[in-house]
Amino acid sequence: MSFRPKVSYHPYLLVAFYLRCLPIDIEERIPKSTRHDWSHKDMASLYGYEWYLQNQQLFQTLQQVSVSNRLLQINRALLRVIALKRFMGHHAHRIKDNVQGINGVILDNIRKISDSIGLKTALKSLQLSYSQYLKMRIDNCCSISILSLCRIKHPTQLLIREISAIKEYCSDVRFMHWPLSSVYHQIRRDAAAGFTSVPFINMYPCSI
Repeated sequence: MSFRPKVSYHPYLLVAFYLRCLPIDIEERIPKSTRHDWSHKDMASLYGYEWYLQNQQLFQTLQQVSVSNRLLQINRALLRVIALKRFMGHHAHRIKDNVQGINGVILDNIRKISDSIGLKTALKSLQLSYSQYLKMRIDNCCSISILSLCRIKHPTQLLIREISAIKEYCSDVRFMHWPLSSVYHQIRRDAAAGFTSVPFINMYPCSI
């Protein structure tokens, strides 16, 4: 007589089952007898039942969040808010001077949070005023300007990677005697730079 080996189930799988958020394909692979046993257990006789009753609201909240994609998104955003507030508190002195581009990291996280709960709610949750947020954006943009000019007030500046491409091509012996306009179009053909702002031929000599 053959016996089917006993299967041990991960504790989180049982939690998902009782929260009613276990994926159908996984639930269907569990024997009906096992599911029936789980569903008809006398919970009141189990150790920890009183603790469960004291924290029942917590588990009801978990159940509501687990079955709603929207609530999951909001929950992830709020967890990111908590982590970001802690990060900003620990690095306040670095944020003031935008040391090592730290504001860029913060702004990127604010953007991710805003995608779920909106910018206004994100800033309110972070206890950050819009003027503080705007200053951080301006400082972050200006810090990457090769000309030390605000990129918001002066949007036609070349990007640092575009200037690096110009330097590389202008120092290449193959293009040393080319007109600047020809070097520019060669860079575009090679997709070495997109030149999202004004063409460099009006700003920089080939000896840059």
